[in-house]
Amino acid sequence: STDKSFESSSGTCPRAELAQIARDALVENGEFEASWDMNVQEYTDGYWFALAQLFGPSRPNIFIRWEFSKYILWCENCDTVKSYFDGSPAEDKGKWVNWKMQFKLAQSDGYLRLYKDGVKVADVAGKTSNGGTHYFKQGIYTQHTCDNVQDTTVLLSNLSIKDVSGVVVV
Repeated sequence: STDKSFESSSGTCPRAELAQIARDALVENGEFEASWDMNVQEYTDGYWFALAQLFGPSRPNIFIRWEFSKYILWCENCDTVKSYFDGSPAEDKGKWVNWKMQFKLAQSDGYLRLYKDGVKVADVAGKTSNGGTHYFKQGIYTQHTCDNVQDTTVLLSNLSIKDVSGVVVV
């Protein structure tokens, strides 16, 4: 790959991602929904990557990942850390898949509900935040060491992030 880390001193592996400009739009105790369509065009079997993330400077980070031959909703420091669900990039290759995540970021009564093509695949309740704000980002970025980067190509379309009243969150 010809992708490089953002800074030469960064430990970040090559990646391609889209992120919200407003880094403080997803406030604690707010209820939101992010949805998007994804089409895996190229995938190397055995490669691990994240395909979406709710990122917060005060943690926890919440990922939708592919690792160890499983999809996973992974929430650092949440009451439920990992929720595995069926499917694979190899099975999804060449198909448009609709993803939707409904979430409330809270220190005690939060939730994460993940849908793949309209079917609920993960449902987490309890702690989903240590407080503070988060922002949404998506793309493909490696979860391997930087010396094991593989070609993975995805198309992304129809990204929408809104609050529960339907107001678009930028």
